[in-house]
Amino acid sequence: MNNPIKTIIIDDELDAREILRFQLKSFPNLNIIQEAHGVTSGVQAIRDTQPDLVFLDIDMQDGTGFDLLNQFEKPNFKVIFVTAHDDFALKAFKFNAVDYVLKPIDKSEIERAVKKAIDSTNSNFADQISGLLETVKEKKFEKLILNTTDGIHVIQVNDIIHLNADGSYVQINMTNNEKLMVSKNLKELEEMLDETHFFRTHQSHIINLHFVKKLVKESGGFIEMKDGSQVPLARRKKELFLEKLAIA
Repeated sequence: MNNPIKTIIIDDELDAREILRFQLKSFPNLNIIQEAHGVTSGVQAIRDTQPDLVFLDIDMQDGTGFDLLNQFEKPNFKVIFVTAHDDFALKAFKFNAVDYVLKPIDKSEIERAVKKAIDSTNSNFADQISGLLETVKEKKFEKLILNTTDGIHVIQVNDIIHLNADGSYVQINMTNNEKLMVSKNLKELEEMLDETHFFRTHQSHIINLHFVKKLVKESGGFIEMKDGSQVPLARRKKELFLEKLAIA
């Protein structure tokens, strides 16, 4: 976007809007065209002004930011969520590659989020928002939306067999023999996955416990997966692994 980016701030707290407006002054390409204080006024502001970018609070007095997005079948604007909470929402954002900044707002976080929003395409963003709203509605993390080396992939979490760190990337091994490379660290992905079914066996490996074939004790011990892959098991993790395997 070379033209000024039409921007709206939607938050039910006046102080929060003022702080964000002040911090956004350092972004000359962002043109704040309107503010709104809730879901109803926010929907109207978006329809009236057709913004490029919306800074959207989650919890407001007349509903949530998710309620607002549900009013648009195919949002043609990009969203950066602004939130002071909550574990479920943050995990949902990570799952669906939708960006957010935490309150109290840090300028460097805004810079990162704005750059990411500007760089993303509208079609990619529509897919991400769709996945986010589905996750929030179902309260389940069944699909994972990932930026990979060859585009955006929507994958079923239950189809993941094994993840392993490979330099600055993580390789995700799927049930259909597909292998995806994502530019994330293993810790980020571990936080997205249900610890009931996924287990970090080693500093470089996470497995889906549903696809464990057997524990091989020779050579210090490793786990054989149903796809034939062999995953190292750190000695200090062995007892916890067996406990997890029993309840997975």
